[in-house]
Amino acid sequence: MHRIKKHLKKAVNEKLVGKVEDQHWQGSLLKARWQDDQLSHEGCFAWLNKWVSAATHCIAGITRVCTAYKTGTTDKNNVTCRMCGEGSECLAHVLARCPSLAQSKYLDRHNAALKVFLFEMLRDLKLANSTPPWFSDVKPKPLYKSTDAEAYWDLPVYADHMYVRSNRMDARFIDHDNKKVLMVEMSCPWVNNREKKDKEKTKKYGALRLDLTKQHPGYTILQVNLILDALGGWSKEMEPDMKNIFGARYKNVLLRMQKAVLSCTVNIARTFKLITS
Repeated sequence: MHRIKKHLKKAVNEKLVGKVEDQHWQGSLLKARWQDDQLSHEGCFAWLNKWVSAATHCIAGITRVCTAYKTGTTDKNNVTCRMCGEGSECLAHVLARCPSLAQSKYLDRHNAALKVFLFEMLRDLKLANSTPPWFSDVKPKPLYKSTDAEAYWDLPVYADHMYVRSNRMDARFIDHDNKKVLMVEMSCPWVNNREKKDKEKTKKYGALRLDLTKQHPGYTILQVNLILDALGGWSKEMEPDMKNIFGARYKNVLLRMQKAVLSCTVNIARTFKLITS
């Protein structure tokens, strides 16, 4: 009987997967997610059963192409983004690549997710007594400091050598007790760009890492790239770093960062629809 139930459940799941993959708009995207061997599948879809109040609906017809097919009132061949006038108006462009949104909505999403990480670190370093909820509008201060630790939010590092060209990390933490410097970079690229963005961040701050080893002799210098894509997914290789930092609660931290990303992504979609209507 147990084997029969197992086979029936498998058959039902395969039927549902096939039904989803056949959907015109979402099917190809979800299929790509399932086939992404770098993606943490458990984490990517965690919000579906752990976030009771998740936003499950968005305004239909967000892109020009979708609107053209649904209404027949615009030219199907004109796919230029109505906001920036540069790229093709597709989901990837609207949610992660539109230059007109880079310094506003994308930056808000970036900061909302990074803020979750920041306040957890502040508590661990005893620079704060509590952590605000992920949806809080509390703005971090540029500098937190005590005799035992320091935390910097979007402040440049004053490098001792001219070869350091990139010196503005998203966040930086100095633990004097344990002699550690943690450099943190955050990014929310499109779903197929996580690995590329991770390599870019690591390469960009190589000279700064070297300079910090000279500024803090005897300290361990570590850079962590927090790459959560625009749909809340992250790579499996990021989880060990998070576990080393936060221990057993790292999954909870990631889930709250994911909530921040997804909420902002929904807001971006809604804003784009309203502005371009």
